[in-house]
Amino acid sequence: MTDENREKVLWLSRYRKLGKRVDQKCEELSQWRSRSEKVTSSFSDGPKGGEEGNRLEETVERIIAIEEELNREIDEMVDIRKEIQAAISSLEDCTLEALMEMRYLGGRSWEEIAVALSYNYRWILRLHKKAIGKLATLGHINL
Repeated sequence: MTDENREKVLWLSRYRKLGKRVDQKCEELSQWRSRSEKVTSSFSDGPKGGEEGNRLEETVERIIAIEEELNREIDEMVDIRKEIQAAISSLEDCTLEALMEMRYLGGRSWEEIAVALSYNYRWILRLHKKAIGKLATLGHINL
């Protein structure tokens, strides 16, 4: 694979990579929410240190920060998906479009794509190379 084609594949792979980061953030958010349910304040007549209150406050602040990061990354994912979808749609070949969508937007393996399109594995790789080459000539990828 040429360096130019490698760069195109990296450009197309941004959506899946960001999707994995979003999934990780969702998991982290879930863990922090679970922790927040375990942090409780106790009420009594006597004064106590504010450690439990501080822990709850820090936990809530962390949850808010993760939610903000998650929202930014989801917005970025939407924009990246639109760019990639436009580039793929420009191929004007249904088979190549389907292959590229399954791979770069759907995250499917070469084997899964081969089965779905009723081609053998090696032919799918050849079609992918052809699609990558066509993307360059159409100029839709801003590397």
